[in-house]
Amino acid sequence: MNPSGAPSSNARWRAQARVDLDAISANVAALHMGRDYVRDHLSTIGLQVIRAEVPLSEMLSYDAELTSMTGARGSYHMEYSHYDEVPAHLQTKIISTAKAERAGVEVEEV
Repeated sequence: MNPSGAPSSNARWRAQARVDLDAISANVAALHMGRDYVRDHLSTIGLQVIRAEVPLSEMLSYDAELTSMTGARGSYHMEYSHYDEVPAHLQTKIISTAKAERAGVEVEEV
């Protein structure tokens, strides 16, 4: 939920990964970060830097994936960026689930 308490937003994070070019293709690292979210690639001496804006859910397993892909020769950091609108069909589901839980009705997740 966003700071107002409304379930209409989806937290987005700025992520930056640094990948040792000897360890892995930067394109592979970017793909695992979620290629639709990648904003740019920067090359420095021996490193490729990948910048992206990514939903938190996409980043939950990225640490383990990056470590595995690079043999522990890659790193990343994240910082909060902004909220995006949640799609209408998900808003409806979130709101109906919250109302049911407040009413004491057990909700089965699909």
